Amino acid sequence: MIYLLLGDENALKSQKIDELKKKYIGSNDEIQFDYETLDGNKLDPADLKKSLMSLPVVAKRRVVILHTCQKLSDQNKKIILEFAQIDEDKVVLILDSDSAASKNSFIQELYKRAEVLSFSKGRPLTAFSMEEDILSCNPKGALQVLFVLLENGQMPVWILGGILSFWQKNKRRMAESRYKKGLLELQEADLNIKRTRINVQHALEILVVKLAS
Repeated sequence: MIYLLLGDENALKSQKIDELKKKYIGSNDEIQFDYETLDGNKLDPADLKKSLMSLPVVAKRRVVILHTCQKLSDQNKKIILEFAQIDEDKVVLILDSDSAASKNSFIQELYKRAEVLSFSKGRPLTAFSMEEDILSCNPKGALQVLFVLLENGQMPVWILGGILSFWQKNKRRMAESRYKKGLLELQEADLNIKRTRINVQHALEILVVKLAS
């Protein structure tokens, strides 16, 4: 299991890390043997690989927290992506990044493998991330970001309005046929939500997948 915590709101991130820690680690013995923190800025690849491959001693899962993962070396990024593909269930990896640049290929790849949570000051970074995932035809990544927005309390109507505005502003970045088709999908989603034909969240999920496909 991998969690990706993005953004510069460190207090909220610390709170979430504590929640995850309590979820997977209970007793002091478990903390002593099966809980580890690493710093991505100064991390030996051999140490990272050892942490990810070690099995839990007391708890059901080991918890590894990796701070400042935006400063990871290319070799360490490769190790983490390889770990993500294995889908190891004995290690919970929590990645903490102050950066949420959607054009970062490492972050983009993690969007496909991790549960993504955004913690940012001001405008949520996840809104921009979802837009970029839609433009780059990454429906899975866009859906993950949509779930984050909804979980953080964003109103579905606001999200729909934001998607419409983004779609209109980025008309020149896509083929005319895709742009026109997207407008029709937006109109249909708006009608479905207003007339409560289907669940609001489900309507948004369908819209995001169609726009990103």
